[in-house]
Amino acid sequence: MIEYVPKPRFLDAAIPSHIVKDQPTELLVLIRLPDSTGLSGTLLADVDAEASPEDLSRSSCNGKIRFTVPVSCEQSA
Repeated sequence: MIEYVPKPRFLDAAIPSHIVKDQPTELLVLIRLPDSTGLSGTLLADVDAEASPEDLSRSSCNGKIRFTVPVSCEQSA
């Protein structure tokens, strides 16, 4: 039996502060470990990103977000 031990995670999200009505807008979301630079590091490095580090919002997940990662994956032909 596999025992899952919860580890702290943070959720970073960014959307440009100025958007155009009826046009697609880039929303960036990243679930990260506490010691990661997270989305701010990505936004600083990505000159083509629509959002900037100032558009970033961060929050602690505190068990409020749950997702399942499959233990094995089967590839269909």
